[in-house]
Amino acid sequence: MSGRSAVAMAVVVLVLVAGVMGGTRLGDCTHNLHCGPESCCLVGFMRYSIPTCLALGDVGSFCSPAEPSSRTLHYPNDIQVVLEEAYFGMCPCRSGLECVNRVCREPEPATDATPSIEANSLNSENDY
Repeated sequence: MSGRSAVAMAVVVLVLVAGVMGGTRLGDCTHNLHCGPESCCLVGFMRYSIPTCLALGDVGSFCSPAEPSSRTLHYPNDIQVVLEEAYFGMCPCRSGLECVNRVCREPEPATDATPSIEANSLNSENDY
């Protein structure tokens, strides 16, 4: 084995050992802050789902109106992942949208409940 091959092999072995000794990291995230402003930390409903960063919902996509929650996920071989703040099943909608009946949509325009003065005033031709 040449000197270059020996160095390359040593680097590979060191990387593998560091990965094993560094502990097990499962998934992209344990908190929404790990995902950036346009994504959420999401865990699916299936058994052994892995936390993943997913984009926030856009118009027409399914959404979750729920708040993020914290819990510990248990996996085979006694692996545990502690979620500090994550969503389950679906991400919420992106900023500026609302989750109505579990679908992201544009907010309804605000209606003015106060009648205008013109609508309530009497016409001057009909006075007295």
